Amino acid sequence: RRGQRLGRPAGRDPLSRPRLVILRRGGTAHALLTITEAGNFPARQCRPRTAVALRVVPPGAAHAAFIPLRFAACSRRGPSYLHIRVVRPGVGIPGVSQ
Repeated sequence: RRGQRLGRPAGRDPLSRPRLVILRRGGTAHALLTITEAGNFPARQCRPRTAVALRVVPPGAAHAAFIPLRFAACSRRGPSYLHIRVVRPGVGIPGVSQ
């Protein structure tokens, strides 16, 4: 809430090979983000807190955007609870997009 980062940055999917996605004006791209429930980690290792936003840096961008989203997060840098797949062209469908 005070602009403090919680935990580690999102891990990247090692099975997905990044590739260049070029968007035309008005085009769309997506990336699938997986958030592991913070309660799955030992409290001492995780130190759970409530996150209120995601800090997102689009590929090639110099500045981050803050996306409002409340979720249980680990405040310690120990466990990795966020995982992101590569950016793909088109509109994503939550829970279905590859």
